[in-house]
Amino acid sequence: MQSYLIIALALMSLANAAPSDPDSYAPTEAVSVPLPESDKNHLCKFHEYLNGVRMGLFGVIMGINMDFMSKAETNFPNEFINFLTNRRREKNATLSLWQRNFGVDKDQIKMILRNRTVAQEWAKDHVFESHYLEMHVSLFNALRSLKERMVEEATRLKSSLSSETVAREHELFDDVNQFENSRRNGVNPITDLIDNLESKIENKYECST
Repeated sequence: MQSYLIIALALMSLANAAPSDPDSYAPTEAVSVPLPESDKNHLCKFHEYLNGVRMGLFGVIMGINMDFMSKAETNFPNEFINFLTNRRREKNATLSLWQRNFGVDKDQIKMILRNRTVAQEWAKDHVFESHYLEMHVSLFNALRSLKERMVEEATRLKSSLSSETVAREHELFDDVNQFENSRRNGVNPITDLIDNLESKIENKYECST
C-alpha cells in the first residue's frame, strides 16, 4: 500500500516550466515542413515546456505523497498501520471505490467537503480516512491548476503562430480543446495530452536543446 501511495501520489509539480534561454531551443531543419523560423521556434519552445510539465508532474505527486507520509508517521501512525494491514474493505467487491477508500459513499463525501462541522465530526472516527481524503483533495486541486496552465500555454502558443501554421497544426489545438472540455480527471488525461502533443511536434520538427 505504501508503494501504491508513493506512485499514485507522485504526480504534481507543474513547475513553471518556462524555457530559461529561448535561443537554446532553436529548432534544427524541419522535416519537409516549410514554416517561418519564428513559428518553428515557438513550437519547439512549447515542446520543451511539455517536457518540463511531465517532469514537474511527478515531482508534485511525490511531494504530496511525502507530506502525507510524514503526517501519518507523526500524527496517526496506528491508524495508518491498521489501514495497511487490514484490507478487508478493498476485498469487498460490493463496496464502491469511495467506500473502500474512505468508508463512506460519494454523496457523503460531498457533504463532508461542503460542511466543516460534518467534516470535523466524521474525522473523529475516521482519522486515517480524513487525512487520506485531504491528500486526494490536494492532488485534485494541483492537477486542476496544472490543466488550466497547460491550456493557457497552448492558447499563448496559438496566438504566437501565423494563421497558416495554426491551420496546419489544427489537430494539435483540437487535442487541447478536447482536453479542456473533457470531464476526465486525474493524471492520465494530462500525460495522454502531453504524449499526443509531443508526438505531433516530434513527427514534423527536430528541436535541439
